[in-house]
Amino acid sequence: MNLLRNNKRKNKRVRKYYFSKKKNTSKKIKPIKILLSITAISLLVATYFVLNRPIETIDLNGDFKRVSKKVIQNNISNITGQGYLNFNINELKLTIESVSWVQSATVVKKWPDKIEVTIIEDDVIGLWNNQSVLNSSGEVFNVDKRTIPSNLIKFYGPEGTNKTVYENYIIFNNELIGRGLILESMEFSVLGSWSFTIRPKIKIKLGKSELSQRFDRFLLVWDESLLDNYDQISYIDFRYTEGFALKRK
Repeated sequence: MNLLRNNKRKNKRVRKYYFSKKKNTSKKIKPIKILLSITAISLLVATYFVLNRPIETIDLNGDFKRVSKKVIQNNISNITGQGYLNFNINELKLTIESVSWVQSATVVKKWPDKIEVTIIEDDVIGLWNNQSVLNSSGEVFNVDKRTIPSNLIKFYGPEGTNKTVYENYIIFNNELIGRGLILESMEFSVLGSWSFTIRPKIKIKLGKSELSQRFDRFLLVWDESLLDNYDQISYIDFRYTEGFALKRK
């Protein structure tokens, strides 16, 4: 019996020693894991600060015929010193494109501390109501009339309709150019009626409704029967459900 009791005590001591040893090993591993985690985080933070260099150089590219380079520089001067990684490209792009006569802007990051900006300017497209100019974004600007070219397309429309007139001009002009026709003027009347004039002073009346269908009908008629005698035409009226009226000079 005494021998059995002694063996049990020895076994208990062995088990106690075994679990005690295992517990101590676990305590040694935890500090190592914590140290590795801290090291990894430190490396990430250090890498971030190395990559996130302050922006020092801003290169502006463009023709700058109507857009003031100085105005652009003043509008974006606050980005100097911002971090390369957390710099907001879209925000800068919108800021630049909000400047008058800027059609679009491209912003590119050049590591480690450079931003390249390329600006495309609007063009003068035509004369709006014989007083202002219409640009290639459909916006109206008042300029010195002495600087306005004499051969501009003439646009007419009620106040605030310049965008609508310009959008239809793009559609019409693309088709007309393909046929060698030159647009001289485009009109949207107070009553909502559309018409345009092509060289040599041939007026095309489309009316208020079914604008696209009537314009397509004009193109079809022009291609089939009017090419040979177009210089004798004064106007063509498509304000009918079917067919058209034509007046010769």
